[in-house]
Amino acid sequence: MSRLLWIAWREYVENVKTKAFLLAVFMTPVLMGLSFLIPKMLEGQRPEARRIAIADVHGDLGPALVERLARKRVPGAPNEALYVVETADLGAGDAAAREQRLVSARDALDARVKDGTLFAWVAIRPSVLERKRGAKASEYRTGNLIDMKVLEDVQAELSDLVKQRVVAQAKVPPEAAEILTTRVPLEPLNVLATGKAGSITATVMPFVFTLLLFLTIVSVSQALITSTLEEKANRVIEVLLSSVSPFQLMAGKIFGTCAVGLTLMTIWAVGGLAGLAIQGLQVVDMGQLALCLAYYLLGFLLIASLMVAAGSACNTLKEAQNLLSPMMFLLTLPMFFWIAVGRDPSGTLARSLSFIPVFTPFLMMMRVASTPPPPPMEIAASLAVLAVSAWLAMRLAARVFRVGVLMYGKPPSVRELFRWMRAKG
Repeated sequence: MSRLLWIAWREYVENVKTKAFLLAVFMTPVLMGLSFLIPKMLEGQRPEARRIAIADVHGDLGPALVERLARKRVPGAPNEALYVVETADLGAGDAAAREQRLVSARDALDARVKDGTLFAWVAIRPSVLERKRGAKASEYRTGNLIDMKVLEDVQAELSDLVKQRVVAQAKVPPEAAEILTTRVPLEPLNVLATGKAGSITATVMPFVFTLLLFLTIVSVSQALITSTLEEKANRVIEVLLSSVSPFQLMAGKIFGTCAVGLTLMTIWAVGGLAGLAIQGLQVVDMGQLALCLAYYLLGFLLIASLMVAAGSACNTLKEAQNLLSPMMFLLTLPMFFWIAVGRDPSGTLARSLSFIPVFTPFLMMMRVASTPPPPPMEIAASLAVLAVSAWLAMRLAARVFRVGVLMYGKPPSVRELFRWMRAKG
């Protein structure tokens, strides 16, 4: 046991004193903060005035929409127009005649969008008021759907204009019209926190926990492959095996690297929770932190065992990357279910996926931080499944490590790897 701990300590120190570790400590939270801060800062950036053309097939709403959009101003600059709005002339006649002229003008308007002289053009059809089944919808045509702000402004102004027109035609009293044309005041709040800021924090906390867990486990466990390949190439591993058993060497490397990841998690968690506490936001309890630690340790043992087995069976990083590709695919699969699990953490899908070992540490941590949390028996069962899976993974990885770490030359095939796993001794 003392030799195993010595190897773990050596692996921990060798990783912690590197520049890469220091960069991970400081750069990861900085990058995560910038990912929220920069978009917020850019929201106030003064945009270039967008040129929009309004083609009014309906025949009676276009001028009012043009006026409304032309009145909008750049935030913080009341003298600068946000939009330059023009009218696409469809002539007189009924809606059918104007629709026919729009068909002829469509290509020219699209061409202006493509050459940049027009940002977007809008076709207003009678369906905005009539809403008949099968009626042709109005259109918003642009070459840039990433800038959704323009579409939102056009849609909001057109909707408000239509509501006012309907209210006026129906002669609805002003008080009733105000109720009908405005949204119900409804403030979303999370019962785990006080105030709007606390509610937002409590809502995103499960995703932050899960993301940190994923980043730490995946990034740090990959260091096992690099160190194993380096020691194998330098023949240092042969010297180490003269003093310790293959299992002790493998387990020591895993535990040492696990401690590196745990150090990162502790630094990030303490910094983040301290920042929230300064703001008066306390949305995480000690029970959640304890479970986060348990899921991290067991998840790391499971994933790191697979990583170190892959590293020991290969001679170069390129060979290891070929084995890592399917493993990384499995590890990134839980990310595709984060939103679904976050919406319904107690649903059948969330509960079923939580008992798949590679999903368990990520999805269960999200569910634990949700409201209501999973039943204690379900948490205990998921930890038991993860513990058994980690133990089996370490046993199988030890068999691969015992053979592969001393083999050089051509990398083993998948069939050979399975044969090594079945071998006893």
